[in-house]
Amino acid sequence: MEKIWMKNWPEGIPVELSYRHGEKPICEHLRIHAKENPERVAINYYGLQISYAELDQLTNRFASYLESQGARQGDRIALYMQNCPQYVICQLGAHKAGLIVVPCGPMFKAWELEEELTQTGTKLIVCQDELFPNVDEANAKCGFDRIRRVHILELDRDNTCANIIIVENCLKVLLYLRCQ
Repeated sequence: MEKIWMKNWPEGIPVELSYRHGEKPICEHLRIHAKENPERVAINYYGLQISYAELDQLTNRFASYLESQGARQGDRIALYMQNCPQYVICQLGAHKAGLIVVPCGPMFKAWELEEELTQTGTKLIVCQDELFPNVDEANAKCGFDRIRRVHILELDRDNTCANIIIVENCLKVLLYLRCQ
């Protein structure tokens, strides 16, 4: 197949990607950055700053929570929320747990969400609380075996509870789990 876009490729932009630490999963790059530059800002969200060390810790906590709730490598997890720090935390944490992320647009209606969850065989969904009515409606047909609410609350940097992800001044997020 001809790569027609290469005819207009900008000068000075490499055609091939190069990785400082080699080709590794994104979670490994996060771990490396957290060790090399722990205080450097990884996320700046409307003034909320999360360092690489904090991001690594939060994603580890989310991955541990998923595993403690029975999530297994290869399970699919839907992320149904807006762009916010929780999305990043949930995506990277899910990858650390070996899960496959199914991004669902926050503009999805209940029927679109139901179709996405059914087509992909999703077992878990992380949902922004304002979108829960769509999850609830889709659940009537998708049939999650159990729904558990886990609020992702404001950042309490002293909180050590391993089953709660915490981010300041952002959207609350709920976790719903479908078991098999």
